[in-house]
Amino acid sequence: MSSDIDVRQAELAKVVGSRLRLYLRRGGDVRTGAQLAKAAGVSRSAASLWLSGARLPSAAALVCLSSALDVSTDWLLGIDRGGPRRRSSLTPANTPAPPSHESQNPS
Repeated sequence: MSSDIDVRQAELAKVVGSRLRLYLRRGGDVRTGAQLAKAAGVSRSAASLWLSGARLPSAAALVCLSSALDVSTDWLLGIDRGGPRRRSSLTPANTPAPPSHESQNPS
């Protein structure tokens, strides 16, 4: 069973690496592996392993990457197949307020 998990992690590492490389090619505030490492608070070698698809970032690192690049973790993991949407456009401040659930007592 652990070999199945290892295979899945290796596949996921390649997806994340591909997404990170795509992000860097599209330009923005982070354009190089060194800038990616600095933005995520990791070593250049760690960022290099992620970019090559050789290593899967930890859950904490994925959250840091998501925040630093302003993309969703779903996009980084290949769950969201669309383009790298800005996380800030998905925040509750930019979504309509849910209907009020205040009790309406007839008077």
